[in-house]
Amino acid sequence: MDQFKRSRLEWRQGFSVGISRIDDQHRGMIDALNEIGLAMEDGDTEGCDRLFGKFLDLSRDHFESEEKVLFASGYPKAQEHADYHRQLLAMAEKAREQCRQLMAANQMDECFNSLLEFLIGDLLEADIQFKSFLEEMDAANRSGLN
Repeated sequence: MDQFKRSRLEWRQGFSVGISRIDDQHRGMIDALNEIGLAMEDGDTEGCDRLFGKFLDLSRDHFESEEKVLFASGYPKAQEHADYHRQLLAMAEKAREQCRQLMAANQMDECFNSLLEFLIGDLLEADIQFKSFLEEMDAANRSGLN
């Protein structure tokens, strides 16, 4: 059996959308993924499942906060973005079930890759689309979004 090993995920300034609450939530999601990775390295399948649940809870809370910002800012694709969040959560729930099976078969790397794809889908694909919109808002309007 090969032991699962992976590099620690790190926050990068390029991930920032410029809204402190959203950026803090993104950091928390990265931290949660790192916790899951450590549990996987330890072979702690029960811990992985519990931490996966924590990650999904953080993601739901984050999506709710982010959607409030998007709608409050007048972002023209806010509903499309919210719909994408629903799709990501549905995929994550499915991935959680798959991860339970993969962890039981000692295929931790595949499970972690599923979680990483989820985070990338939010941070790099969806959120980057509204980052430029928020950057164009004047400081007075934007300050109320933090």
